[in-house]
Amino acid sequence: MVASASVDNTVILWDLQGNELGNFNEHQNYVRDISFSPDGQFIVSVSDDKTVKLWDLQRNEATTIGEHQEYISSVSFSPNGQIIASASEGDGYIKLWDLQGKLLNTFGGGRGRVFSVGFSPNGQTIASASEDIIQVWDKDGNLIQDFIGHRGWVRSISFSPDGRTIASASEDATVKLWSLQGDELVTLSGHQGWVRSVSFSPDGQTIASAGADNTIKLWNLQGNELATLTGHTDDVVSISFSPNGQNLLSAGEDGTIKLWHRNLDQLLQRGCNWISDYLQHNPEGKRIRNEGICTDLL
Repeated sequence: MVASASVDNTVILWDLQGNELGNFNEHQNYVRDISFSPDGQFIVSVSDDKTVKLWDLQRNEATTIGEHQEYISSVSFSPNGQIIASASEGDGYIKLWDLQGKLLNTFGGGRGRVFSVGFSPNGQTIASASEDIIQVWDKDGNLIQDFIGHRGWVRSISFSPDGRTIASASEDATVKLWSLQGDELVTLSGHQGWVRSVSFSPDGQTIASAGADNTIKLWNLQGNELATLTGHTDDVVSISFSPNGQNLLSAGEDGTIKLWHRNLDQLLQRGCNWISDYLQHNPEGKRIRNEGICTDLL
């Protein structure tokens, strides 16, 4: 299943053939973000109407489990499915809720707008993107680490599956990879405008980024661009890998959701070409033929 959220105030559930399975229209304003529960039984959504709503897919029932003082920009389920984190671009706070709507904690609020929030894979820490800084917190709301290095507002963050790396996407047109100690590992440069969303593949070997240049880019952990996907006619605002890593899902301001099938052979070929171009000469100065390297690798 695929879930999408829109400025038409709705959440829509789809199958992979593009058929609509359900329509949830309980919000009274733009729906900014959604998250599936790990077991796929619930969808949580947040909106400019300042509410956090939980949609029980089996019962087809929706309940409001929480509210912020201002509009809410991001939401995420914990890996065990028992806690929901919501973050407000309006009031700058992060709130933790249980599934019954009990407020477990409130923190943040000191570094401006919060655009993105997400749990680490072990569920013990929470990362947030607040204007030009990324912050990591424990579940008690204690600040563990600041990540400073972007030159524009940070719009999206993603933990690697092993929890050792954080990817961030920024209005400075870059994606950065960070260690948990706040060290900048590599900068991915190639987008021609804001980077709106970033996501690790389930195997942790590929990063997908979505940009205001209407493109999606795939990268390896060394910062090399593997592929550029084109097809949207406006900003690509959200990107997500399927759980098996074989498909990508993108959402654009052109009003469309696109499903992309990863072509491993094509990605390997692009990787070969990059290596071939990089290694134009061997240490003795003898030119290495592109075709030879690609043939050897493939």
